[in-house]
Amino acid sequence: MEKQIPIYFSSVILNSPAQDITLGEFTGSHLKVGTFSKYGNRNGSYITDEIAEQLIKSATSGDTPVVGFFDASNQKWASHTGPAIASAYGYVESFEGWMPLQDDDGVTRDYAVFNVTLFTKYFSEASKILGSNQSMELDTSSIIGHWQMFGDKEYYVYESAKIMGLCVIGSHEPCFSASSFFSKQDETYKKQFEEFSSLLNELKTQVEEMKNTKGGELPMDPVNNNPTPVQEPTPAPTVDQAAFDLLQSKYDAVQADLAKAQADFEQANANLEQANANLAQVQTNFEAAQARVTELEAFQANAETELQSLREQNASLQASVTNYEAIMAENENNRKNSLVDQYAKILDAEEIEDIRGKVSDFSYDELKSKLAITFAEKQFANKNEEKVPLPDPSKSQFALLMEKYRKN
Repeated sequence: MEKQIPIYFSSVILNSPAQDITLGEFTGSHLKVGTFSKYGNRNGSYITDEIAEQLIKSATSGDTPVVGFFDASNQKWASHTGPAIASAYGYVESFEGWMPLQDDDGVTRDYAVFNVTLFTKYFSEASKILGSNQSMELDTSSIIGHWQMFGDKEYYVYESAKIMGLCVIGSHEPCFSASSFFSKQDETYKKQFEEFSSLLNELKTQVEEMKNTKGGELPMDPVNNNPTPVQEPTPAPTVDQAAFDLLQSKYDAVQADLAKAQADFEQANANLEQANANLAQVQTNFEAAQARVTELEAFQANAETELQSLREQNASLQASVTNYEAIMAENENNRKNSLVDQYAKILDAEEIEDIRGKVSDFSYDELKSKLAITFAEKQFANKNEEKVPLPDPSKSQFALLMEKYRKN
């Protein structure tokens, strides 16, 4: 089955009273809404830092509505209904910032918090938005991304996305468990918690004093061996045990949360140290790789220079070889023509011209053999013809001188 790309991002309630403000002709409620947190989410989405900035920018573009459908028959908010029946009960005014909110899994995550204005004067049901779950809706036409495994879970990693609106979904189960509509008065909870902790510690001290208070005999005067009057302790104030037990349980829960937060902080610190160590190793490897790249680039440059030099030498040698071959060919042709000229005196002109026209088809030795064979064949053809006596060769001056002094 084809996986569905997440486009809805819901979250649970944070209750607090609304604060009325006046905007021109409208009287509305100025609320905050924790909208989404970054990285892996339980609806299968993964929001990177870059996508978080895109979502914030799109939400504060000036036309992002707060929408929903309130069913008057059951006085409840519906889930996602679409623009056909949904009403716009307000709009996103500005980005408040990142606020740590605790999810229902006990983990505190940083949520993108927006200021919203609701039209409570025009829509009476808009006053019921406070404390309701909300769901961020994405514009499907803006979504670009891909599925990717992180550990043993697959997430859809957005490469582009925009917020279409913030949808009131009432009590329906959300995606982000700490995203909801709340007011600035929620920021006083921290101070109230500190006052509560102080009061609880005071009550615990009183209880311990009550437990340590004992009756008995008066202590003796060590000098006169007489009883020493002892002032009766002031009775401790009575405490409602049920109220104290309730406070004690809340205090223990807070202590457990603080211990978990401390453990999470220590784990995060350990993870940060490990990440820093990994980063240092990556930096070392990167520097080594950079040095190797520089070395290879220098080697490549030298190789290119040497290769160019070899190419130039090869071109020069090729030119020399071509020139030498031309000279050799010219010499060879001259030798062939000289040889043909020698046989032209003893062979018929027709035979010579036939051979001269084919000089380039023979090597010098082949041409020499060809001429010799042609001459021999001609001699055999004329063997029965009368031989013409050849005149005696003339004697040299040296031969005549020798004959003069020869003894008879």
